[in-house]
Amino acid sequence: MKIKTIKIFALIIFMASCTQHQKNKMNLDKAYNLSVEAETEEQLQEALKIYGGIIEQKIYAQKRMAVVYRLLADRSLAMEQYGYAAKYFTEALKITPTKTSLHYGLGISYANLYESSTDENQKKNFLAKAESSLKYSIEKDSENPNYYAALATVVGIYKGHYNEAMKYITKALSYNANNVESLFILARLQYQLENYNDSINTYNLIIKLSPDSYNTRQNAENNIKQIMQLANSN
Repeated sequence: MKIKTIKIFALIIFMASCTQHQKNKMNLDKAYNLSVEAETEEQLQEALKIYGGIIEQKIYAQKRMAVVYRLLADRSLAMEQYGYAAKYFTEALKITPTKTSLHYGLGISYANLYESSTDENQKKNFLAKAESSLKYSIEKDSENPNYYAALATVVGIYKGHYNEAMKYITKALSYNANNVESLFILARLQYQLENYNDSINTYNLIIKLSPDSYNTRQNAENNIKQIMQLANSN
């Protein structure tokens, strides 16, 4: 019974789709005939009205397609399927090319593809695309701290441009000084710049801010131990 119900439902959807397609074709034919056979201005205005209605339907459908592509992209990110995520974000951007959150998602996808790739040419390409997408997001929306934190990771952790990355992570923390994820990036950059005391202080702040997260505290404590061992060895 369940299988039969599904088949009937699918048939109804198919029939509705066919009916809408036929209706659109009839309207196109009607508008065309009106425009080529028009004898009055009213007939030409009617043709324009029909064409306008068809265009509005297509614009609405395109917007809904962008939403669906975004949902697919977010789902792919959550499942760590970064190639698919990049594909779907790219498709959504073809419809809404200036939407900053899509550029951000695309940048995150490429950054993860960089991490997972073993081909040096691919890694270089992914990294360039990640940086470009994130910089575009910041250019269009300069008040989002997540964009700065992500760019700090790409520029600093991946490319090794630590001083430039410090500017981005400092900007991210100016919006929320207690954001633990951003503080982890800051501590790592401080470590790479050999500012060991600053890095330890940042990790201690993370521990203080994370009383209910054992894993977060453990990661910070382990990093402090590594820094102290390195400092003592020197």
